[in-house]
Amino acid sequence: MQQYDPDTLLVGIGPAWSLAVEAVFYLLLPILVIAAARAARGRRVRAERVRILLAPALALLALGLAGKLVAGGVLGGAPDEGWQSDWYSVLVRSFLAQADLFAFGMAAAVAHTEAVDGRLTLPRHWRAIALVLSLTLLAAAAVTLGQGQLGWLPQNTVVALAAALLVAAISFPGPADGALWLRRVLETRALVAVGIVSYSVFLWHEPVIRWLAEHGVMRAGAIGFVWNLVVTIVAVGILSMLSYRFVERPALRRKHRPAATDTPMAAAQLEAAP
Repeated sequence: MQQYDPDTLLVGIGPAWSLAVEAVFYLLLPILVIAAARAARGRRVRAERVRILLAPALALLALGLAGKLVAGGVLGGAPDEGWQSDWYSVLVRSFLAQADLFAFGMAAAVAHTEAVDGRLTLPRHWRAIALVLSLTLLAAAAVTLGQGQLGWLPQNTVVALAAALLVAAISFPGPADGALWLRRVLETRALVAVGIVSYSVFLWHEPVIRWLAEHGVMRAGAIGFVWNLVVTIVAVGILSMLSYRFVERPALRRKHRPAATDTPMAAAQLEAAP
């Protein structure tokens, strides 16, 4: 709840505000799913049921975009602001202005089910088109953010759409034309390892960067950027591996408690699992 008060918004780990946004989504998602399922249950035409199941995604898209408009139009905050002890920062970092980020993935999940069931026929070479469009959107968002024209608030909606297209291109069933190379890259041991410790990286990176800057380790200029990047990657990487090994993985194992009927061998195998 720290992000709903200007006085506590900046307290603790900076990126933790997004965890509070996720928590609201996790609480709201079962309500949306149950409501959509009940509304679709009596429909005999599958196309009608699909449209109803897409309604939660459209609702979150509308909510998030409305929150962004209210933040900019009513509270008058600039798009490149949002990290101060004020109510504009509270709004833009709340679920009301971030709900749209979940919409594209939810819609992709519905489309994925239709594709698995063979009821959705996608155009030829759609994966290559989706990849090109995704990379184009990411590049456009990065350029406008660097120029300070859009700021992170509307820009993250574009990034969310690009991410959903990227995931769809990789995960949807059918021939992997246009995405096979990307699948192979993502399945390399190095990137899989990065993915495993990514949550620890998420939690560690900001406090580590701040600590390094306060102790004079960071450097200025283009060469300094390369130095800062290498030092940060090494420091955050080591801390992330340690916290995953000694905190995250032991915690994850606790959700797989052996039943009373399990054999000692099964319990031992579970304990040795990564």
